[in-house]
Amino acid sequence: MAFFIPHLSIYTVTTIELLWAQKRGDEMKPIKVGRPVSVNPKDKTVKIRMDSEEIKVLDDCVKRFDLSRSYVIRQGISKIYSDLKQ
Repeated sequence: MAFFIPHLSIYTVTTIELLWAQKRGDEMKPIKVGRPVSVNPKDKTVKIRMDSEEIKVLDDCVKRFDLSRSYVIRQGISKIYSDLKQ
């Protein structure tokens, strides 16, 4: 599309271009929005019960290493699993 309307946003222009192409019968690639897809998505959740002392230990690890709770827990699982293999 070779025209420019200054008061329209890029999203409006993209939508107009998409509709224009559909009307002409051209094929356009779908617009990708959002974060890139992960190779190993973390789409499963596990709910666990912990007492206050375990939460304090977990939060201390999170603060000291500047990591997320999930990452610290995953690392603990990996460590125990690697110890099992030995």
